[in-house]
Amino acid sequence: MIRILNLDEAMQWYESLPIQQRIATTSPYYVFADAQRDQQLQPCFVGYQEDGHIWLHGFHLSSVAEFDIVDCQAPYGYGCLNSNCSEEGFIQRAWSAYRALASTNGWLAEFTRLHPMDRMPQLFQSAQIADRQTIAINTSKDIDIPSNYSTRCRTAVRKAIKNGVSSRLGTADEIRRIFPAFYREGMQQIGADTFYLFNDAYFEAFANWGKAELVICEKDEQWLSAGLFLSDGEIMEYHLSATSPAGRTMGATNLLLDSAAHIAQQENLKWLYLGGGTNNDKENPLYFFKKGFSEQEFTFKIGFVAFDVERYARLKQRFTQAGKLTNRFLFYRN
Repeated sequence: MIRILNLDEAMQWYESLPIQQRIATTSPYYVFADAQRDQQLQPCFVGYQEDGHIWLHGFHLSSVAEFDIVDCQAPYGYGCLNSNCSEEGFIQRAWSAYRALASTNGWLAEFTRLHPMDRMPQLFQSAQIADRQTIAINTSKDIDIPSNYSTRCRTAVRKAIKNGVSSRLGTADEIRRIFPAFYREGMQQIGADTFYLFNDAYFEAFANWGKAELVICEKDEQWLSAGLFLSDGEIMEYHLSATSPAGRTMGATNLLLDSAAHIAQQENLKWLYLGGGTNNDKENPLYFFKKGFSEQEFTFKIGFVAFDVERYARLKQRFTQAGKLTNRFLFYRN
């Protein structure tokens, strides 16, 4: 049986999963929290159940009024797709039921991002394309974390400590009151797209979530770098961070990730997932920076499915004839 769930129901399903299968950014709550950045996003949770086995999918519904389209997209980061059953027949039945539900509801297509550390990527039974490599730091109990850093990375961490920079865990109140302005100012200083200037409601949702932790690097009570990290199962994930100009000169960003890795280890988590670069170029500066912390790589894939294949094809043909680009899956979106 397949049906649309509310957030509480979806969370109950998610929390029934084995601990090693849970990843914070595949949680239904993450889907809800991320939707707070844009009133046009509607969190949606679909559950398929059969003899105690569950298949759970969370995503955002949003519309394109110009073409009378409603489609499905993963939240910023990764999509929510989970199950307690790896049996191929069950997964196929769940996927078929989901496609039928999507068609019945008039959803055109879905674009998703598959978490590189997810143990069950086969749950998305449609096209998957490798996009880029991502990095994770092994934080298992007996690991000497800094021993896996590059020389330049260890030097930067020592530089921050020598400069008198210290780190600490922040509070939920600091997530909602101080971090938003610090983060947005940091994004504006580096010329980030306005998409990343998340509103206060977005941060409020994370402040209310027990899986979110704020790590702060400061000197003389002045914030130099701060980051939001999400933890569940065996994995802590880097989510957002910003560093002041003064912090960059002192190596505060390196200390931030080093501190988060040690916090993950103290919390008996096995990994700190850092993500990848801003594109798939091996020379990408952000990827190069993160790779200084670890050689452990995981492949990030994107996924796509058209629920109404004929309508999707007609719309694509219309765009092609008009000389418009159709090289993205959701080409009809600006």
